[in-house]
Amino acid sequence: MRRVFLLLLLAVPPWCAAQGVGVRSIRIRSAWGGLAPSLPKPVELTIQRQGDEFFANGERVDSGLAMALVVAMSEAPVARPDAANLGVTEAWLRENVDLTVVRPFKDSTFFQNHEAAYRAAFVDTAYIHAVLPSLFEQRWTDDYPRVEIEVLFDGGESWTVQSTSQWPFLIPWTVRIRQRTFLTFHAGLSRAVARLLPEQAANRDRLLGTSLRSPLATAVLDRMEKTWLEPALARLRPFYTVSRAEITAAHASAYGQDEVNGEPLRENALFVLTRDGFPPSFQDWVILPFREEKVQHVTDYLTAAGRLEDLALSLPWLHGLRRRESPVMYLQFAGGRSFSDKAMRAFAQDMMARGRPELVDLVAGVPDQVALLVVNGVHLVILPDTRAILWRFYDSPANQRPVLRWAREVLSGVPCVTNPAQRELCVGAIISPQGEIMP
Repeated sequence: MRRVFLLLLLAVPPWCAAQGVGVRSIRIRSAWGGLAPSLPKPVELTIQRQGDEFFANGERVDSGLAMALVVAMSEAPVARPDAANLGVTEAWLRENVDLTVVRPFKDSTFFQNHEAAYRAAFVDTAYIHAVLPSLFEQRWTDDYPRVEIEVLFDGGESWTVQSTSQWPFLIPWTVRIRQRTFLTFHAGLSRAVARLLPEQAANRDRLLGTSLRSPLATAVLDRMEKTWLEPALARLRPFYTVSRAEITAAHASAYGQDEVNGEPLRENALFVLTRDGFPPSFQDWVILPFREEKVQHVTDYLTAAGRLEDLALSLPWLHGLRRRESPVMYLQFAGGRSFSDKAMRAFAQDMMARGRPELVDLVAGVPDQVALLVVNGVHLVILPDTRAILWRFYDSPANQRPVLRWAREVLSGVPCVTNPAQRELCVGAIISPQGEIMP
């Protein structure tokens, strides 16, 4: 009986090859290249049938493992990533949710502010089924796995499988059987290959899918962010092209919450927008409050945007600068207007320290009518009468080029008292509509 059972194991199933034709050998090559302190050695494993058994490097190989690979190769193609095929069951999700909460993932502000929502989403099978396809869409550099398998049969027939996929399980595989070539996302094939390889073999962990947790966790957070941003995006898209949208705790002199005692920072929704009629490299940089999983003040932005965009683009001297240099320009909105409360406080501190209190009074009377325009890193406060105040600019010893159209020594900038780590110089000069520094 034992001999009959082994012969059945050695025979390829009748629905995928000639009945009774046995496997002669299995050859597996696995290698990885990329950016790493040391590269794993390529593995080439040849498994030969000797009588009723299989051997590799003089050691017996489990016949069941060898034939499991052959059977997996011959199974019907899996057309797309499938949760059940990947082993992503409800039990697996509950077992792994805590294992995803590791550094640097758990240190992100987004995770800390939304941990409960993340945990609920990660164990929701319907949510995960919607997320899974995104794990198999992107590619990256400095990561080049390669696995090739060849199975030879007694009759001379050869089957091959190969993958250079960067994704978990190295799926999809390219399978060539009997003059037929097809792709399959069959994770069972990946596991079958891994179980024949030595434990330290290149790509073995990826073949087993042990790397699945981390990208899945990231994909869950990404979907949460996209879901929460979508209502605001739906209102913005009829008027603007959105080149960037994210929830962020980033902060600067004009927006965001500065760090306080290591506590998680308040988040804002950031949108970078363009539209027909904008000059090249001109954008709206919109920072709106994000509270209770909702983006706020979208209406305030849409109401004020057109008027302030017209103001920012009306400066005659900037027209010439745009023609000559194509500077990067963005009109900032934060806290419901272009010149936010935080910007006003920082501006007041900087101008008082600069000895220009009259500029604070000039802006404080019309905060809703002022535009904050950043041109190549230079902060311009544009007044309703198209005069502009040159507030601050980044100071780099390696870059002594003119600041827009003025020599640095003419501006006599001094270190700003707000955000000193940014190495910015404050000026406090009024620029006429024609681009001249006014007394």
